[in-house]
Amino acid sequence: MIRSQRHLNFALKAIHNSPKGRDYFLGACLTKGSRVLSKAENSTKSSKKKEKVPLYYRSSHAEQLVIKKALGKIRKGALRGTTLTIVRKTARGLSMAKPCPNCMKLIKFVGITDIRYTDWNGNLTKLQEEIPNE
Repeated sequence: MIRSQRHLNFALKAIHNSPKGRDYFLGACLTKGSRVLSKAENSTKSSKKKEKVPLYYRSSHAEQLVIKKALGKIRKGALRGTTLTIVRKTARGLSMAKPCPNCMKLIKFVGITDIRYTDWNGNLTKLQEEIPNE
C-alpha cells in the first residue's frame, strides 16, 4: 500500500467512532514515518448559558485536537517531519477537507510542513501553497 493511502486510512479510522447524525465527519491523523502519533475527529460540545438563551455549540477542529493529543506525548519540536492528513467524509463519499486559516497558523507554529487533505473529488492532495506567517 502506498504511503498516502496508509495516511488516508489512518485518518478515516479517526472518524470511525464519531457520533451519528452529522452531515459530515472530519478526521485527522498525525504520523511520523510509519508511526501514528495521534488521531482525532471534529468535536462539538453543547452548553447552555445561565440566561435563557438557546443551546449554542462550541467546536474544536480535528487538526487542533490531533496536534493537542500529539503534544501531550512529545515536545513541540518533535512534530517537525510529521505528516498531517485530514479527511472529510459525507454520505456521498470523501470531500474537501483543506485546513482553515486558523488551523494553518497552528500547523505552522508547531512545525508541520507535510499536509495532506481530501479535495472536492475525494482525492488525497498534498498542500502546495505557502503556510501563512501570521
